[in-house]
Amino acid sequence: MLFLLVTFITLYQTAAATESDELLNRSRRFDFSNIEPEDAVNTGCPSGQILHRSTDSCIVCNPGTYANDDVCTPCPLGTYQDASESSECVLCPEGLSTLQIGARNEGECVGLRQIERPRGPTKLRQKKLTVLRPNELTVLRPIAFVRLTERTCQLPEEVHSGTFWVDGQEMEPGSSVPLGSTVELICDGAHVVGDADSLSMECDGTTVLRNECYQTLIEPDTSELVFVGEEVQFTCRVKTTHDIYSFQVWSQDYPNSIVRPVSEKTFEGGFAEQTFSYRASEIGSIGAVHCRAEIEMGETAVVSREKIIGIVGMGVTGTEEAFARQPLKITAWVTDNNRLDTDFSWLKDGEDVLAISDHVEDGRLWSEVIFDSAVIEDTGSYTVTITVRMWEMELSRTLNFDAFVKGFSVEPEAANGENPYYYIEGEPLEEIQLSCVYHGLEDDQQLKWWADPVTMDVFHDDWQTVEEVDDHMTRSTIVFGSWPEIPGDHLACGVLEDGAWVDESHEGITIRKLDYAIEMGSDVEGRPNEEVQLTCTASAPESLEHPPTVTWFRDNAHSDDHLEDGPYFITNSVREEAEVISTLTIMDFSSNDVGQYSCLAQYVEPTYIEVYGKSFISVTEAAGGCDASTHEVENGKIKLGFEQDGMMIYEVECDSGYWLSEESSPYLYCNTEEELVVPNCERVTIDMQLVAYDDYNHIIRVSYDSPSWNGAGLLCDDGWDNREAEMLCRQNGFKFGRALSLTSESAEFVLTELNCPCSETDQTDFCSARRYEDHDGSSCDIDEVAGLHCYNETADVRSVLLKSSVSKKKNTMLFKVQVFKFGDAISMHGIDRSSFTVNIHSSEQKMRKFKVKTKGDSVLVELVTKKKQNILHPDGDCVTFTLRLPFSEITHDIVHCFE
Repeated sequence: MLFLLVTFITLYQTAAATESDELLNRSRRFDFSNIEPEDAVNTGCPSGQILHRSTDSCIVCNPGTYANDDVCTPCPLGTYQDASESSECVLCPEGLSTLQIGARNEGECVGLRQIERPRGPTKLRQKKLTVLRPNELTVLRPIAFVRLTERTCQLPEEVHSGTFWVDGQEMEPGSSVPLGSTVELICDGAHVVGDADSLSMECDGTTVLRNECYQTLIEPDTSELVFVGEEVQFTCRVKTTHDIYSFQVWSQDYPNSIVRPVSEKTFEGGFAEQTFSYRASEIGSIGAVHCRAEIEMGETAVVSREKIIGIVGMGVTGTEEAFARQPLKITAWVTDNNRLDTDFSWLKDGEDVLAISDHVEDGRLWSEVIFDSAVIEDTGSYTVTITVRMWEMELSRTLNFDAFVKGFSVEPEAANGENPYYYIEGEPLEEIQLSCVYHGLEDDQQLKWWADPVTMDVFHDDWQTVEEVDDHMTRSTIVFGSWPEIPGDHLACGVLEDGAWVDESHEGITIRKLDYAIEMGSDVEGRPNEEVQLTCTASAPESLEHPPTVTWFRDNAHSDDHLEDGPYFITNSVREEAEVISTLTIMDFSSNDVGQYSCLAQYVEPTYIEVYGKSFISVTEAAGGCDASTHEVENGKIKLGFEQDGMMIYEVECDSGYWLSEESSPYLYCNTEEELVVPNCERVTIDMQLVAYDDYNHIIRVSYDSPSWNGAGLLCDDGWDNREAEMLCRQNGFKFGRALSLTSESAEFVLTELNCPCSETDQTDFCSARRYEDHDGSSCDIDEVAGLHCYNETADVRSVLLKSSVSKKKNTMLFKVQVFKFGDAISMHGIDRSSFTVNIHSSEQKMRKFKVKTKGDSVLVELVTKKKQNILHPDGDCVTFTLRLPFSEITHDIVHCFE
């Protein structure tokens, strides 16, 4: 028995030693003693963390691993790590080891009692290992020994367009992972494996792990808009390390469209690719063309990509030929889609067309140019530019359409453009010329005139001529010197084809003869200071609702200067509403009335027409003479003399302060009675008053009075200057004055061209002027009122408030200040702005900001004041301040109140 017991113990000891040695050898496969701190890779991450290459960020190593350079490495056999973010693993207690790598706690250390203590330095947690000697085996408690077998799985040596991850940690290609681990292949951006961006695989030691992600591309990958029937080419590409089986291309939105390959599939440079052609055969749709790669036969390992293609159809149609006064419509269309933004731009012969109507109908967007009643001018070349947009894409096409309108370009009319055309019986009639113009006359058609509405026979074909005016334009002209008898006094122009009128819907022209006449009375001979009468008679063949108006003219009946009541006395008497006798009476005949006189009768029925007298009434005077050249005119002088009808006439100009009387003419002459006619110059008094215009200026209010004339109103600035302005200012107590042109609300001008003679006293008693209604110059506007500025100092300061504002805490004012010397503004250029000062006198205000800016002949002064609390001004917020200017101590006081 003793022998058997010794033998059993010996065998037991030998087996235990063998198992212990094997376990120790496995635990030393990763020797921490060989890693020194200075040999570690510097990744920039804290201890226990590694650098993630894809995200370029630090990640923490989980329990069961430790940071080994840039990889979280599982703890070797015989070690464990129960904490995260560690750079080393902990040895199992003495006599214990782990069954597999990556142990996460001490509980995974299982029974072995004889384990050698590692030799040399180590980074493992320091725990003493007890080496059991053979003579100590007698005191050991027998335990079950477990043989440890390494169970790991090897990752592929390479990975393409992705990374391996196990338990949330990135693993290097070729790494060993525990058998049965779930390995996740995570693809890089825009890459896929199968139809997803990641793939989970079980590492069972037998299955081949996938190690490649793919990317499918369509080039160009931009969306496109194309017209129906156009071809679009695109290339399907997939990034791969090997050739693929095929590409699948289809368009589910356009089942009737054609997609075909235009090249063979190739594999080169890490890409497999093939080019396809797509031809759009449907319209009005927006859809996608899909491309998908089949990696192996029957296995579609790459998700498909799509390319958006919009198919657009458009066109233009309409009425190519229309008759005048009939509708004309031109229509452009584009296939309607709610994702398309469409613009229509119409032109006719390069000019914009405005008559446009847009609407949606039958799946199309229509744009129409509509003329309800076409005219010849609507003929032309129409272009429509249709532009469609979708997202950033734009497609445009210009379409043309030619429209032609047939008809009368110029309706029948007389040579003077009238329709109806009237002429006067007895008037010299050299010829009557009528014409019409037709657009679009064909070769087998004729443009002719007809008169009889029953027979519609061609009217005097020998009087008619036809000519080509322009492209497609034909003019027919009929000329005759007398009016033949025709039914209805009506002529019409029409298109004749094969003996039939094909277009006579237009208006014709009516020509009517009017038996209106005017007869002049006999010539007369007048004697000075006697009454002279002239007569003319206007007649019509029948009574008129509105008898003619008779107007008298002198020398030229076709002028605009007809004679008016006043110097003449005109009466018109109506007899039987068909005849008007007009009498012109010259009350006091003189040589000035000698001349020729005529009448003009103006009828308004059936149209406005004028009938001139065919002769003149001559008015002469009896012979006689006197000498007016030696006569002196009281308060006037002879200006010039001229001869008329053998008689000398002298024009007289009144002295300053005198006017011609209302009854007097400006001429000195001898009348037919050998009596001297002398102009009467009468004294006129002109009074001028200053009316305030603003704070600095005045408007002149004038009045005048004479035995014949009187009036009051404004003075026009024609002839108004500084000399008269200064005289008027001195009369009103000022030292100086300057003439201005001011603006009034009304133009009540009564005088102009004021002229005051120079005198030592500067009195205006003998100032002269012309009545405004008598002057022959240009009229004065409301901004040409004579005004003045009176002042006492050589330097005059003016200020104008430009703007102001009020807030709770401050008041802001902007003034424009000017300095005038002898009435002229002084330039402020180059003046030192700091030489201006301000002194505020208002107790309610305190200066907060003062700013000066010179500009031309003015100074802009900006003043900001701060209101003091609990102080009220009876008139509101007011500011009183003195502005001192750098001109010989010139100061200017300003008061401004805020409302």
